[in-house]
Amino acid sequence: MGRKVVDGYTESDGTVNDKLVSKTGQLKPGVEANYSFDSAGTTISPFVKTQFVYDFWDRINDDNIAGIVGGGVRLSSAETGFSGSLEGETQVGRSDYSEYTINGLLAYSFALNGDNKTVTPFVQTNFTGDGRLYKAGFDYRDSTSDMVLSFDMTHTPPTNMTQSNNAGSANLQYKF
Repeated sequence: MGRKVVDGYTESDGTVNDKLVSKTGQLKPGVEANYSFDSAGTTISPFVKTQFVYDFWDRINDDNIAGIVGGGVRLSSAETGFSGSLEGETQVGRSDYSEYTINGLLAYSFALNGDNKTVTPFVQTNFTGDGRLYKAGFDYRDSTSDMVLSFDMTHTPPTNMTQSNNAGSANLQYKF
């Protein structure tokens, strides 16, 4: 669930547009297919993905169903600890609305207390059709228990129609 605020503004022809606050809620199940191969000690994983999008509130142009298609490549080196990705995606199936995102990620992993625990700080940026996002954080992994703890902070600079936004999140995952 999310919230978006668009400040009120006056167009060049004098039309006044009031402040708009929208509440969004979406269900986005999806699938991804990838193939990994090794090249000079670096694992390269090209991938394609698709998602089904269902809007619960504030439907865009009265379209409550859409799709997302995308793809990209992930790189990782166990030898150096560096990893990264570059991906793009676009939203399809909406009348009079389009959206795209280009995302880049760079991370470096290092071990704590032997080989079972690792910390991976990362930086990430997203560019979309109407803005950008900057994110930094870390993942902590314990391979003996399949536990992953993630923490990140996100900054979205203001655009000509939205205010800046800062957010943080913490997630705990356990595989079973």
